[in-house]
Amino acid sequence: MDELERRRIACLLDDISDEELWGGTSSTDECSPDEHFDVLETSNTEQSGESTDDEIHNDIQQTLECFYGKDGTKWNRRKPNLRTKNPSYNKITEKPGVTNLAKNAKTEIDAWYIFFTGPMIEHNIVFCTNIYIDKIKSNFTRERDVAHTTTREIKGLLGCLYMIGAIKCGHRNARDLWKLDGVGVDIVSCVMSEKRFEFLLRYIRFDDIRGLEERKKFDKITHVRWLFESFILQCKQSYSLSEFVTIDEKLQAFRGRCSFRQYIPSKPAKYGIKIFAMVDNISYFTSNMEIYAGKQPDGPFSIDNSPNNVVHRLIQPIRNTGRNVTINNWFTSVPLADELLNQKLTLLGTLRKNKTQIPQEFKITKNRPVFSSYFGFSGKKVLVSYKPKNNKIVLLLSTMHNDNSIDSSTGAEKNQT
Repeated sequence: MDELERRRIACLLDDISDEELWGGTSSTDECSPDEHFDVLETSNTEQSGESTDDEIHNDIQQTLECFYGKDGTKWNRRKPNLRTKNPSYNKITEKPGVTNLAKNAKTEIDAWYIFFTGPMIEHNIVFCTNIYIDKIKSNFTRERDVAHTTTREIKGLLGCLYMIGAIKCGHRNARDLWKLDGVGVDIVSCVMSEKRFEFLLRYIRFDDIRGLEERKKFDKITHVRWLFESFILQCKQSYSLSEFVTIDEKLQAFRGRCSFRQYIPSKPAKYGIKIFAMVDNISYFTSNMEIYAGKQPDGPFSIDNSPNNVVHRLIQPIRNTGRNVTINNWFTSVPLADELLNQKLTLLGTLRKNKTQIPQEFKITKNRPVFSSYFGFSGKKVLVSYKPKNNKIVLLLSTMHNDNSIDSSTGAEKNQT
């Protein structure tokens, strides 16, 4: 017997008194998803006639006043009786845009210096690179081949890399870029020689190699941690996000040797470093990031990489600010929605079907018309089950919305319930 049909009949029987059914006393028990199933097995065989998908869908929605998840979570079919939306949600008090730290930047180079400050270049790159050059100096016969680098030279190196990326030559052989037969890139040969360029790329360092082996015992990303965290700090301080942000992951292409390099075949690059990021929905500005290093050794950098904890770490700069966080189904959960509400943040995200809070009716596609939507309300949470095509269900959880309205421009208003 179809599970959805069983529940429909169960709630129909709840509206009929026991005296009418069995000749006993009446009962007005609340709708429950597991009641009377044994009786319904027999009564269902006596039914005759057929109903269309739309009729079954509408009948279920008009009959069931509530839905229940596997763990007992109750979702009401009717939206809560709220006069106004909570005014503290999605209404921020600070103006989005650049902060005082960045408002005086007038040119591209001024903006670049906001994120890569002088101390970052001089200490994290120049100083650490020269320490490493001193270590490998004995491997070269000519001293001029291992000369110390300078702040100016490092800026020139970064400029060459930006230019190579801008003209989409990242996959070309470096020798081709320095050719003088008309196929090379003249500007890079004006900055430095090909040999010096390759030397710096090979031996550039962002961390002091002295004591590196000890730090690696409890931190896999010690090679770049100081520079990376300094950059993120500048991102947080230079821009105020809008009321809508998104948290997601990205795979930065990288095929070198690295203990936490990831292989994700669904990504364009397939191999690289996975990074979690929080980005502004309107300006696409990246405000906070975190490198995924897998399981870290026991120590100060050993963290929990579960979806809930990743989200909580990334939202630290915007806690209690009334913003909305949009996430995908790897992060979204009902407990996370409640936790963000306690921090004055709303949530909007797709939901996986394996969550125990989701009612069975929201996951079944049989006897349900295409473009139909089921709505469930629990406190300040709204659960939506949408059927975009046959044999497919999309689940959405939101604490930003409080009704069952649908944007008519999307064409999904058909069979709205």
